[in-house]
Amino acid sequence: MEIVGNIPVEEQEMTIRRDDWSVEVINRICTSIREWALENRKSIYILARVNGFVLYSSSTGTASRNNTIWAEKKARLAEQYGQSSLRVSARAEKDPRSLEEQGLNYHDYGISGGSFPILLSSGLCIGSITVSGMKGEEDHQLVVDSIRKDLEL
Repeated sequence: MEIVGNIPVEEQEMTIRRDDWSVEVINRICTSIREWALENRKSIYILARVNGFVLYSSSTGTASRNNTIWAEKKARLAEQYGQSSLRVSARAEKDPRSLEEQGLNYHDYGISGGSFPILLSSGLCIGSITVSGMKGEEDHQLVVDSIRKDLEL
């Protein structure tokens, strides 16, 4: 079981669910991530998507096109499985099959932490909030901490 920030990732995914996700809530969370990055002089790219539509896209510092590409790949991974990209990545590291053998390709999906699914109470994934620019575990934790803080979890 993957543990980040003293809380198992699977437990994070079970507790960070709600039925009243809104554009305002998602934008507020992403803005909070951006403000943290600016205050801490971190170069990151932030991406939020719902049903394939981009709701939020912003970068800080010297974030590059590479960060954008990785964010998109991590978002697709989280949305495909309805799980954080960190959890899927940890599982993939233990799986002897390649992404292609699992029906995915490296051009579209990225094995790295940093994307957290936007989950309804039922567990249905409707999108993701993603950060790219730091280590995968740090990207993941920044997203989770920002969501938990905003939702007061």
